[in-house]
Amino acid sequence: MAALGATHTQVRMNVVGLVDAFTAQEFQMDELLAVASAVMCRVAERLDLASGTGSAQAAEKTWPPVSGWSERRPPAGSTLDEPRVLSEQQGVLALWKPAGWTVSVCEAEDEAEGELWMKSGRGARPLQEWVAANFGARHPITLDAGTAHGLLHRLDRGTSGAILCAKTYHGYYGAKMQFAARRVRKRYLCLLHGLLPSGPRWLETPLRVVLERGSGRSIAVPDGDRARTLVRAVAHLLQLPGTGPLSFAEVELGTGRYHQIRAHMSEEGYPLVADERYGGCVQPWCARVFLHAHRLCIDLGDGEGPLETLCALPADLRAALSRPAATDAASRALRR
Repeated sequence: MAALGATHTQVRMNVVGLVDAFTAQEFQMDELLAVASAVMCRVAERLDLASGTGSAQAAEKTWPPVSGWSERRPPAGSTLDEPRVLSEQQGVLALWKPAGWTVSVCEAEDEAEGELWMKSGRGARPLQEWVAANFGARHPITLDAGTAHGLLHRLDRGTSGAILCAKTYHGYYGAKMQFAARRVRKRYLCLLHGLLPSGPRWLETPLRVVLERGSGRSIAVPDGDRARTLVRAVAHLLQLPGTGPLSFAEVELGTGRYHQIRAHMSEEGYPLVADERYGGCVQPWCARVFLHAHRLCIDLGDGEGPLETLCALPADLRAALSRPAATDAASRALRR
């Protein structure tokens, strides 16, 4: 298994890197993605076989999903301070990550970036430990630190919302192909200082990670890494004492850079509420950075169709959003 692990890590690095590079250059990807996915599928089958994961075991539901959760409201009567399963397919599932939990692990080839996330997550509750403890007996990939315990992307310590986790190596490699090809849809809700111009429009300032006071921060530089954030919709809100006017926005990631939404909004002059690291101000009515991953969609192409997950604002952010009044009917409709 150790020798196989070394091989599959190198194959993953090469194939995912190739797909990512071609996607960044906006080449036609369907044929390349099909070939790359076939290669990854063969590697995944070997790993699932070696780990003892069978198709029946993968198809088994991991955890009772949260009931009563809609796009606009979380389940009634629940503080949701522990992770939960939001939705699930044979190879992957979507988890609810509460604020205060961190994803402080990385894949074997991403140690430098993983170190930044580990520093930013100190003192928080590690989501990977919860995943391993709850899913490890049935889904061995969640015990594999070399694949980040199956966790497919990250959310900041203070960010709540939906996050994807693989149940099998087949699901993991299939999802990695979709991420590399920029075909995973990730939407966020955020509350900003100032009146952000209405969408839709792209923010495309390149970003680079720098170290400041022992932790990472993304800054805008002309020769930085390509970064794309789509502003989809904006509601303008009246100012509260000490805040000035505010904007409530839905944004979508076109790339997944470190602190991308926070850095892009700060660079535009509209920092997130309570995001002191990027120029925002903490408010008595909003104790954490107002950023929430509210919608995820991924299609592994294995016949199950898209896994689409909706995750409403939790109680603390809904309470914060209720404070400022909307400026017009369109803004009231978006905020509702």
